[in-house]
Amino acid sequence: MERGVVAESLVYDASQENNPHNYPIQLTLRTLSDIEANPPPAPGAFGGRDVIAKGNLPDDEVHQESGTSGSPGHVELVKAKYVIGCDGAHSWLRQQLNYKLEGASAHSVWYVINFDMSPSCIH
Repeated sequence: MERGVVAESLVYDASQENNPHNYPIQLTLRTLSDIEANPPPAPGAFGGRDVIAKGNLPDDEVHQESGTSGSPGHVELVKAKYVIGCDGAHSWLRQQLNYKLEGASAHSVWYVINFDMSPSCIH
């Protein structure tokens, strides 16, 4: 998974979805600068900006557009067969696909916690 990458656009071509050799989804992803990826919270607020995480993809599915991989401003075009949105109640992905949120929502605060379970960190 990769943090600090934001999806800027999504294009879905339904005419390609039934061909197993095609990639009907195209995402344009941009690597954020440190300040974009970790903005200070607004006064009285928690958290920062929503980012998208992407898995490791085969090289033939990622096409570099500009910048050096991993550097701020780096842009990639990713072609995919599927996209899984795990971006919560204010889902960017759901908005791009014009899907409506159905059901109830809870007013909760969620956090992301990363653990280092390498042997040198366990005491």
